Amino acid sequence: MSLGKVKRDILEELWKESAPLRATDLSKRLNSKYQLVMMHIVELEKMGYVESTQKGYYSITQPGREALGFPLLTVGFAKKIVSPLPLEKAFHFFTGIGNYTGTFATSLQDFCEKIQTIDKRSVRFHFSRGDFERWFEFIGDRELAKKTSLLKGQNLSDEQLRQSLYEIVRNRCSEIKTILV
Repeated sequence: MSLGKVKRDILEELWKESAPLRATDLSKRLNSKYQLVMMHIVELEKMGYVESTQKGYYSITQPGREALGFPLLTVGFAKKIVSPLPLEKAFHFFTGIGNYTGTFATSLQDFCEKIQTIDKRSVRFHFSRGDFERWFEFIGDRELAKKTSLLKGQNLSDEQLRQSLYEIVRNRCSEIKTILV
């Protein structure tokens, strides 16, 4: 089923937040009237794309994520994302062209740990080139790549960028762990 612009925007906001939001918050973020947003939320609930687990708060469901083009996070898919990679497919950190740091990450969890201590110049260098998104896509995590790309245009300092990237990857690793338990 095709989603209209407002419904897609609502789903994207709920997906980006990763936490339940109130309709009033959504209407402010989307610069839309509360009644219009609420009407679409009700329709999205009927479609199974949105749920309300706490009165007045809404979150995206797995079918809603799939409607945005993100695959179902199954056990097999989760294992693929977190599986260790051979050295030649690992993420190798550079601070610039030809300036290898000697640090690499062979898995998503390894990446999460290394991003906390890697030189901030390396974080900025790879982020500005889209290297993180490409590697996340390469390991099969299109959703993580999309979340990372949302940091663009936020004018973050190097340390804020590192921390935001770490939080996004850590949250994804936590989400994957719940699937693998």
